[in-house]
Amino acid sequence: MFDSKILEDSKYITNTFNPSFKKDLKLCTDSRAFVQGMAFLGIKGEKFDGGKFLEQILEKGCPLAVISNETFQLNSVEEIAKKYPESKIVLVSDTIKFLQEISKKRRDEWVSNGGRIIGITGSNGKTTTKEMLFAFADKIYPGCVLKTKGNLNNHLGVPFTLLDLEDSQKIAIVEMGTNHPGEIQFLCELAGPQSGMISSVGVAHIEFFGTVEKILEEKGALYRYVRDHADKESIFLLNALDKNLKTLPSFPGVIRLGEEVTFTIKDDQSVDLFWNDSEISFKNSNIQEDYNIQNLIAAFLLINACIPGHTFDLIEVLKNFKLPKLNRSEWIFDKNKHIFLDAYNANPTSMMAALRSFKNYLVRNKLDIEKSLIVIGDMNELGDQAEQHHHAVANLLNELGLNKAFFVGRYAHYYADEFRGTFSKVFQTTDELKKEWPLHYANNEYFFLKASRSLQLESIIDIR
Repeated sequence: MFDSKILEDSKYITNTFNPSFKKDLKLCTDSRAFVQGMAFLGIKGEKFDGGKFLEQILEKGCPLAVISNETFQLNSVEEIAKKYPESKIVLVSDTIKFLQEISKKRRDEWVSNGGRIIGITGSNGKTTTKEMLFAFADKIYPGCVLKTKGNLNNHLGVPFTLLDLEDSQKIAIVEMGTNHPGEIQFLCELAGPQSGMISSVGVAHIEFFGTVEKILEEKGALYRYVRDHADKESIFLLNALDKNLKTLPSFPGVIRLGEEVTFTIKDDQSVDLFWNDSEISFKNSNIQEDYNIQNLIAAFLLINACIPGHTFDLIEVLKNFKLPKLNRSEWIFDKNKHIFLDAYNANPTSMMAALRSFKNYLVRNKLDIEKSLIVIGDMNELGDQAEQHHHAVANLLNELGLNKAFFVGRYAHYYADEFRGTFSKVFQTTDELKKEWPLHYANNEYFFLKASRSLQLESIIDIR
């Protein structure tokens, strides 16, 4: 929600039509999703221009529409403005920069009234950990916490999140993603996080960065921003269990998970957390993966430090948090079938961690490994390192003794080249796999499904 007065001094405005007014509005960028009480921003990109829907949105009663000054001839806009005299029309030179500008103004306005922003990024687990952070913060301030919707974590998504800030909210959890150098720094300058965390640094989007060291440099922009802009309430959760993040030095307000705070996970998945010269024990039966237990602990520590005095309430969340169904680290149980589904994204670091966790799950629950079937697909954005990383995953399957596997996608043959199990098959597409899936689903009991989003591997689940 933002007050339309923040538009008035934008350096990107070139023309305005019809009366000025001051009113709290929500922002809409899709004319099909418009409802009363929304302003419309017709974003102009390289291949699309939302401003072309100007008349359709005004016909619905939109009180304020912002479009590119390149969408229509000026005289055409003048005619449209005469037709809809109760609606204000604003022309801007760059719709995306305008969006970013007004979102930062809204952020500054909200923070000046006491709001606190927590930033999160990472190669793996950032969206899941964002949900965990939200659950902890919402326990303390129910209904007064904003989080990034879905994975709207780029140069458009972060501004959308900031413009959703409500005066009644106390905490905003802003997810930041990147696939090119400099993006995290730019998003930090927009969102201005006072606290934050990096979930992990690994081999993700390496096609655009080249080395893990450069990925650390990119993700580390959040760490540096919080460090350089810290106030007395700033907290940064540093995951020192990650060999790359461990290299970052502390500053006042840093909590080092794995060093000053440690934990052990027992065979029954109960956890002992050693922290502040005390021990907290809990068990969350909703989470099976060690890496997600680690993410849950990290989120707990960060929120507990950002909003002190509520530890006992937060321990209840530790015990009861349940992962939302996001096609990420989701367990599906169908009679005697156990299915691990993580079809949203895949990179070498997350793939290997998930496979190890799946093997641990089988061992811990005394399940027959020979009744398991691994289904893995492409790991994208690896560039000229694609072959070596797919080979490495196949070798991990060999090491773990996971002997039956299906490989799907354009890189499937790289897996097959190195796999030494007893049974395997290559499929070029998910549709090819679907044709054979019912037979193999019937003949196995434990399934691991993971691939990059492009394969939509979750679509085979309904074919049983």
